[in-house]
Amino acid sequence: MNILFANYGDFTSNSLNHIGVFANRLTLLGHACVVAVPERLETQAVFPGALFTPVLFARTLESEPIFPDRRPADILHVWTPREIVREFTLAYLHRHPAATVIIHLEDNEIFLMESYARAPIAELRRLSDEEILARLTPRLSHPVRFTNFLRLAHAATVITDRLVELVPIGKPTHRLLPGIDGALYQPAIADPALRTSLGLKPEEKVLVYTGSTTFATLADIRTLLLAVRLINERGTPCRLIRTGINPPSLARELTAIGGDHVLELGFVEKGQLSSLLALADVLVQPGAPDDFNDYRLPSKVPEFLSVGRPVITPRANLARTMEHGRHALLLETGTPQEIADQCLRVFADPDLAARLAAGALEFARAHFDLAGNTAALVAFYERVKAAAAPVPVDPEAFASEDVLLATGDTALRMRAKEQSIAHTAARLAAATRLSYDRAELQAERDKVEALRLQLAQANQATATLAHELATALRQADKVNRMTASFSWQVTSPLRTLRRRFFDPKPAKKPRGPRPPQPLDAGLLSAIDEPADWSATPAAGTWRGWVASRDGAKIVGVRACVAGTVLPGTYLLPRPDVATGQPGTAHSGFVIEYKFPPDTTQAVVLEALTEDGRWRGFLAVDARIISAEAEAALRDYATWVRRFDTPDLNRTVTYRARLEGLTPAQRPLISLLVPTYNTPEPWLVKMVESVRAQLYAHWELCIADDASTAPHVRRLLEGFAQRDPRIKLTFRPENGHISAASNTALGLATGEFTALLDHDDELAPHALAEVVLALAAEPRLEFIYTDEDKIDEQGRRFDPYFKPDWNPDLLLGQNYTCHLSVFRTARLRAVGGFRLGYEGSQDWDLTLRATEDLDPALIRHIPRVLYHWRAIAGSTALSLDAKSNYPFIAAEKALADHLARRGIAASLVAVPGQHWRVQRALPAPAPMVSIIIPTYNAEKLLRVCLGSIIAKTDYPNYEIVVVNNRSDDPSIGSYFTELRATGVRVLDYNEPFNFSALNNFAAREARGALLAFLNNDLEVISPGWLTEMVSQAVRPEIGAVGAMLYYPNDTVQHAGVILGLTGPAKRDGVAGHAFKCAPRGAEGQRNRLRLVQDYSAVTAACLVIRREIFHAVGGFNEPDLAVAFNDIDFCLRVRAAGYRNLWTPFAELYHHESASRGAEDTPEKAARFHREVAYMRRRWGPLLDRDPAYNPNLTGELEDFSLAFPPRVS
Repeated sequence: MNILFANYGDFTSNSLNHIGVFANRLTLLGHACVVAVPERLETQAVFPGALFTPVLFARTLESEPIFPDRRPADILHVWTPREIVREFTLAYLHRHPAATVIIHLEDNEIFLMESYARAPIAELRRLSDEEILARLTPRLSHPVRFTNFLRLAHAATVITDRLVELVPIGKPTHRLLPGIDGALYQPAIADPALRTSLGLKPEEKVLVYTGSTTFATLADIRTLLLAVRLINERGTPCRLIRTGINPPSLARELTAIGGDHVLELGFVEKGQLSSLLALADVLVQPGAPDDFNDYRLPSKVPEFLSVGRPVITPRANLARTMEHGRHALLLETGTPQEIADQCLRVFADPDLAARLAAGALEFARAHFDLAGNTAALVAFYERVKAAAAPVPVDPEAFASEDVLLATGDTALRMRAKEQSIAHTAARLAAATRLSYDRAELQAERDKVEALRLQLAQANQATATLAHELATALRQADKVNRMTASFSWQVTSPLRTLRRRFFDPKPAKKPRGPRPPQPLDAGLLSAIDEPADWSATPAAGTWRGWVASRDGAKIVGVRACVAGTVLPGTYLLPRPDVATGQPGTAHSGFVIEYKFPPDTTQAVVLEALTEDGRWRGFLAVDARIISAEAEAALRDYATWVRRFDTPDLNRTVTYRARLEGLTPAQRPLISLLVPTYNTPEPWLVKMVESVRAQLYAHWELCIADDASTAPHVRRLLEGFAQRDPRIKLTFRPENGHISAASNTALGLATGEFTALLDHDDELAPHALAEVVLALAAEPRLEFIYTDEDKIDEQGRRFDPYFKPDWNPDLLLGQNYTCHLSVFRTARLRAVGGFRLGYEGSQDWDLTLRATEDLDPALIRHIPRVLYHWRAIAGSTALSLDAKSNYPFIAAEKALADHLARRGIAASLVAVPGQHWRVQRALPAPAPMVSIIIPTYNAEKLLRVCLGSIIAKTDYPNYEIVVVNNRSDDPSIGSYFTELRATGVRVLDYNEPFNFSALNNFAAREARGALLAFLNNDLEVISPGWLTEMVSQAVRPEIGAVGAMLYYPNDTVQHAGVILGLTGPAKRDGVAGHAFKCAPRGAEGQRNRLRLVQDYSAVTAACLVIRREIFHAVGGFNEPDLAVAFNDIDFCLRVRAAGYRNLWTPFAELYHHESASRGAEDTPEKAARFHREVAYMRRRWGPLLDRDPAYNPNLTGELEDFSLAFPPRVS
């Protein structure tokens, strides 16, 4: 998208703190961003790393395009409805009426106007235009026009929830919290040298306040200065450091108040603010919880919280969601005395200060995540743009206001213009606003009707009470006369005895339950998240779908919780629902929420239909759990309960999708089960798991291998009598599992065959998933799925979340295993199961069935569809717990496979009863050019080259050192020494560009293979290059990577995982598999010990054939000078049809980036962000779904832990 931001002030204004970071981030995501300001373009210097284009308003309105594609803006996001911005927006719309206009609100505009003019808004609205121009500056809003401007806009963003009050009813609105640039604002240690340079005394406590002074903030800043004076007067030396622009008239007053206790630094560049903030003992945002502060969120507050220092702030706006004493100390009145008291409290209590610092950082990371807030903004842009209609261009409405003023009839013409704009806005918003107006009207009618009913009931009750009162008075008079008689008084003792012994006791009426919330039976719905309302996280998103049974069109959703309304987003795509429910393709919704932990919230979800009625479709009590409790729940049992437990909604969805298949898409699936003395409970569980399949077109082919336990035949025949889909054969003598499996295969008549052990279970949707995969790709020959284990109590554990097709991993372990589904004709063509391979018969079968198979005909379903019974005697527990026959059989199967393929290799056992295929080198061994770029770093280079020369056992290689502008005199003599020993030293005198350096060396290299090494590597295993070359010469292999360790013997690189975001959920390009795992660890299912395919490997140590390197164009010099060039290179190699490989049998130490240094300057950071943006544009879909990884595993960390929630669609 082309996105134009327009701000009311220049680049030094506080609002640019928000606009700038969003514009940079959007640019990285591939959008074109322009930031327009009314004047002083030179102030763009305060954004030295800007990726957006800065322009003046006047330049934007010229005919020459401002965007690279020469199109106008798709989104015009204007900061505040102030007059100078409004005039610019109308002028831009006059030229480009198709732009989607979004207005951002960050202040109570009415309060600002009233404060500046010192008059109420009602009075200001009665003034003529000339009087308004005299009373208000164009930097503020117009008392009348700003409301019409808001109506004209397609949508609004607000920085606090209260600002929604200013947005016209029905206008799409999004709360846009700031995003904090982690490169600028992060916790840092105070610099003693900086403290000294500022003249701060050792005993002085320090406050830092960043931000300019305006008429609106003057009172708050004055309060802060008075508080600092009070602190000093109470005996604690304290200095306030202030940055920002102070108009001379205001500066004189502030100087008089603050005196020597205030250090004024004036305007300070953003890159220097973090070091100043680190000096603070406490950071104070002054102010009171009034109508000014409750509508705004000063830009410095997110910055204060993000640097991890104690914060004091008013209990206003977003601070209302903070916990006092944890996230910050909250001011109730904002007086100088209160600020001073709270500061002294922090100074006197280091433990409190530490808690507040940690809490501030926690709050900042939860609310001001730049990537997350930007993603939400992009989604809002797309949603609004999709629904926006172009603004009709009325020349009269958009005429220059200067011309109108010159006519002498200004007031009349301007009123007419406002009416035109209001009329246009009404037409634009009519569809959405009408629904919401109807809803409000209906709600009011319902209230009136309820009041009328109550009034009628009250009148009736009054009449009844009046009648009963008259009756009671007559009765009382009669009773009084009777009780006054002589006979009544004489018989009083007898009545007492009667009441005591004979009268029945009245029974207590039980209290009934609270009447349930009435729900609308005309709505269908299902909830995806949360999976468990009794364990709802304190903040997150409720997701699901809702549709109408009665044909009413749903236009919105909301949640009502304890009197608070949480608006939702509706019309999200739900193709899964549409397969079973016509007209529901866009029935999805999301509702964001946040509640205090350890509470219970009564939640009612409602849908808004076109007739203006809110109709309830769910009422539930949500138990809100703490972050600690949520973390404790992130184990596999919780994962299963939340994301992989069958329920009615999921069953309905599967059945609907299956019913939508044609007869040709419903193949018969034969399940092969060899049985032998299967324990009764597990045999029953196995059969019942098949009979419970949602997909019913199956046959269960059971071959009993001469069981001696009498219950086996009895149970199997009983099942077969009840279900004709169960086929049985009883072998007369035991032939073991391969023979029995072949007998079962003889019963099969299905087009596809699935393998099932006699004591295991299938998930109810297992065959449904298989059939749906076949419907999508009918040519598939082999399908395999994820699996886990199940114990005697039915508890699931130890999941194996597998990669997509990975043939080299299959040579190390039978990773496909359960559930495996083959086209039956292929099974028979390869001869079925081979006798003599018992224990690894499935592995042998898979090797034979896939070794000549096109990978496009193999499909991995990333869902746990098979539960492997883990009981004594089962291989599910451990192969080591049994005899060695499966291991021996596996060696035979692998040796046969190598022989059939003509591969010269030996098999070496790997711990965990897995295998290494050690391949022979070609004869003669091809020459390898080992390319090592360097800049200075003589010691690192000596260690690297010394280890290569001393330890490498490969017979034929050259070393090519690429000198990139080294300026250390000592390294020059070392280069001379190297040349004397035969090492080639090439000089590359261009600026550092890792891609260009290596491409230059590759052109000069003489070897048939290229080995790219960093200069900070150290060889560990002598066979490292032999192993890498033996893999790289394989015709199907592209890049080969190595096992790299940090010097502390933890893993640095064991292959690349695409798309990892890190804990901060940033970048999303790549990470290193199993990073920081101890050397010798097995990793997930022993994968740290096995050769396998990865989508990419690091070029810190990478070997590839020379012709492949040049065929794909080498490393990308123009776009990826430093970061991700190896990832991009590997993905291009993969796209060319080669597989990239990682081997753990080439081991080296890696002192990562030891010679180049860190990304520690704005220039480097900007370059890095550009490279991230390039990778997302070029490889986005592959980064989001790495075939060498599994979407049920974390998308954040490198440890192969579980994803909460999984990324499976």
